Amino acid sequence: GGAGGAGGDAKVTAEGDAAEAAAAENDENDGDAAKRKVRVRYVTFDEAQQKRWRLESERLRNGYLKGVEVPGSGGVDIGPVALRVRVVALQGMRSDAATGAVRKVYGRAEADVPLQMCLWKNPAPDPRFVERAPRTARERFPLGTKVLLRG
Repeated sequence: GGAGGAGGDAKVTAEGDAAEAAAAENDENDGDAAKRKVRVRYVTFDEAQQKRWRLESERLRNGYLKGVEVPGSGGVDIGPVALRVRVVALQGMRSDAATGAVRKVYGRAEADVPLQMCLWKNPAPDPRFVERAPRTARERFPLGTKVLLRG
């Protein structure tokens, strides 16, 4: 799921309720993203932050119900927002020329999404967006495969 009615694959970067939040912290220089360990930072909100969280949650709820000045963006009564997640959307796929591995590439801009607008499993996955583990040269180029030589 996505914000404002836009659907698609996304990665959760933070989650929180009116009292506290947990956010993933990655070190971009930690090597291979697939093997990188995620550290989690916890924050407890003060009274002003809790009030702001509730106001933002009500704004999100109204946006899903009444729309966000874009035709077709309203009409969904999601009810009270008790938990929100911050996500980064899938931007595309990156293939490693050396290994044949294919990995998802996510954007940097985060979207704030009420939990009830998220799906944990895609009911109709698109085969173009399936990650692939590294493959051997024999798996990538079986006998008889046509290749283009540069040089």
